[in-house]
Amino acid sequence: MTNRTISNKLKQMLQPIRLQHSSITSRPITDPRTPFESDYSRVLLSAPLRRLQDKAQVYPLADNDFVRTRLTHSIEVSRFAKDMGRGIEELLYKKGLLDDDIHQTRWISSILEVVGLVHDIGNPPFGHTTEKYIQSFFKNIPNADIPEPIKQAYQSLTPRQRSDFEHFDGNAQGLRILLNLGVVNFNLTMPTLSAFIKYPYDSLTGNRPKNEAENHMQEKFGYFDCNEADYQRIYQTLGLKPNQRHPLTFVLEAADDIAYLVCDIEDGAKVGAFGVEDIRQTFAKHGCQQWIEEHLPHQINDEQFLHQLRIKMQGQMLNACVETFVNHIEQIVNGTFMEDLIGASSMKAYKPIFKELDIYNFISPAAVDKEEMGKQAIGLLLKHYMVKLFTDNHLSPETFMEDGFSENYWNKACEEGNTTPSDAYKKFMLITDYISGMTDGYTLQLARRVRQ
Repeated sequence: MTNRTISNKLKQMLQPIRLQHSSITSRPITDPRTPFESDYSRVLLSAPLRRLQDKAQVYPLADNDFVRTRLTHSIEVSRFAKDMGRGIEELLYKKGLLDDDIHQTRWISSILEVVGLVHDIGNPPFGHTTEKYIQSFFKNIPNADIPEPIKQAYQSLTPRQRSDFEHFDGNAQGLRILLNLGVVNFNLTMPTLSAFIKYPYDSLTGNRPKNEAENHMQEKFGYFDCNEADYQRIYQTLGLKPNQRHPLTFVLEAADDIAYLVCDIEDGAKVGAFGVEDIRQTFAKHGCQQWIEEHLPHQINDEQFLHQLRIKMQGQMLNACVETFVNHIEQIVNGTFMEDLIGASSMKAYKPIFKELDIYNFISPAAVDKEEMGKQAIGLLLKHYMVKLFTDNHLSPETFMEDGFSENYWNKACEEGNTTPSDAYKKFMLITDYISGMTDGYTLQLARRVRQ
């Protein structure tokens, strides 16, 4: 593939076309934002993003203000992604693989700044534990102690619709928020939406066990059945192949991996899940003690150790991922690159070290005990709203609003002219929309109200 061909393909994948027609045809001279910078403004001021300040990154409802929330994590990912984007722009431009206009307008780094900020916008309260619990709840509906109308409604769904719920995932929910659930439609650009989709499969073709998946992108799924048409339109417009990742998604994934691998370790040590000696021993176990000796002298105290570990490791990983992306640009643009950037980089030996250390976080009582509280609350709310939605003969928006339900989500679930959702899929989706959008604190608060 020639440099011109790569450049042209990239240009098509970055064209700032919005999914829907925009009434804004020109901006005043005082507003020189690019379309992607406008995307950033649209999500920055949104309610779903603000709610991330009370959603756990690792430690729900943490007593220690030092630890990261989903929001602070997302801000870090946004910064890492943008920084890598700037490096990629410079290297591609020097190699003749990026047109002048894209280089000058910083489209790549601008897109990455947006998707880094919103990459976790669909995550439910209490983190990945809740994803698994919602999946389990739906899988158990046929045998659960719940009213028969709920079971009948669930059986009426298509296999793919049931799979959407039985594999419920924050990534697909995030895309749904960006496409459907804004109070005012976000109407983001197609490259932003495409770069957001880390798993370019539906819930039936994705969600493969590791030993059966063709690549790591098939281990989850990226869009619900109700978003299929938008997904196809985005991919066709940008010139992507079926199930091909947008090139910038690899950079987003790397930024997220670096943030949770390296930064979450700092949090875990701060809350006492493990100590500096555990870190030293894990590096030694993987034959990487030399890195510690070269970069972290023994005389520094524990807090300095953690701070320097994070700064130096994240810096080296970010640089290595930029180089890997540029070195594999032809395969990435073609859709034949199937690895993650860290795993294909010169820093690949360090990823399993941090993954092993991260286990301490997830078995820590500080995380596990509150996650269990969250699961009980989520289970109560799922059953409560299903009973109301599928068995209340006097169902009305007012009765739901009185019960703490979101008016915005209710209205989004109703087709024009209807006051209630018209089919079972929309009803189940309405419930998961609302519950997954809650914060950790509000989930417990609402569960207490419902329990009374």
